[in-house]
Amino acid sequence: TVANSFVSLMDWEQMEDVVGGDDEFMAEIFEEFIEHASKQFSNIQEALGEGNHEKVRFEAHALKGSSATLGAIKVSESAKAVEKTAAGVENGNLPKLLQNLKVNLSATKKLLAAKIGLTLPPENDAGDGAKSEPAINIPKALEQTGDDMDFLKEVLGEFLEHAEKQMATMKEAASADNKDTVRFESHALKGSSAQLGADMLSEAAYAVEKVAAGRESGDLNSLIKDLAQRFEDVREFVQSNLWNEK
Repeated sequence: TVANSFVSLMDWEQMEDVVGGDDEFMAEIFEEFIEHASKQFSNIQEALGEGNHEKVRFEAHALKGSSATLGAIKVSESAKAVEKTAAGVENGNLPKLLQNLKVNLSATKKLLAAKIGLTLPPENDAGDGAKSEPAINIPKALEQTGDDMDFLKEVLGEFLEHAEKQMATMKEAASADNKDTVRFESHALKGSSAQLGADMLSEAAYAVEKVAAGRESGDLNSLIKDLAQRFEDVREFVQSNLWNEK
C-alpha cells in the first residue's frame, strides 16, 4: 500500500463535513468553488503581472481559506506559499509558485467537476491553439495514484526514465530490422502511457506496434520518429507543468 506521507488533492472527510451528504448542495458548492477559485487565480496572475504584490497576497489568502474550508488541501497549500512570498514572509520564486498553484487548482477543478458531472470550459494558455489536447490527462492519471499529486509526480519520473530506454531500444531494433523487439517495446509503452493518461503517446505507440507486427503497412521509421516526438511532448509537459523545471 502507498504510505500516507503523500498528500492527496482533497481531504474528502473535510468535504463531507461541509456538504453533509447532500448531493445537491455538494454540486452547488463545487460549482461555486470552481467559479470563484478561477476568478481568484486570474486576479493573482493579473496582479503579479502588474507587480502588485499586496493584491497577490490578498487574493492568495482568500483562495487559501476557501480551498481549505472545502478540503482542497493542495490548492490551499499552494496558495499559502504564494501568500507568504508575496507578503515577504518567505523568500521564493513567485512565478514558479504560481505555476504550481495553477497545476494543483486545474487538477482539483477537474476532479470536482468529474464528481458532479460538470463540463468545464477549456483552459486557455498563451494562445497556443496547436496543442488543444494536453500531453497527459491529469485527472485520468490521478486515478492511478488515488488523487495523490505528489505520488503521481514520482510515478511519472519513473515512467519517463523507463520510456526513454524503450524509445532507444526501439530505434536500435528498427535499424537492425528487428521488428519483434519493436513490437514488444511499443506494446509495453502503449499500455503504460495509456494508464497514465498520455493518450496521444499511447496511440502513437499502437501505430508502431501494428506495423511492426505486420497487421498494417506503413513506414516504421517514420512512425517511430512521430512516437519520439509524442514522448518529448509528454516529457516537456511534465517538466513544465508538474515539476516546474526545464
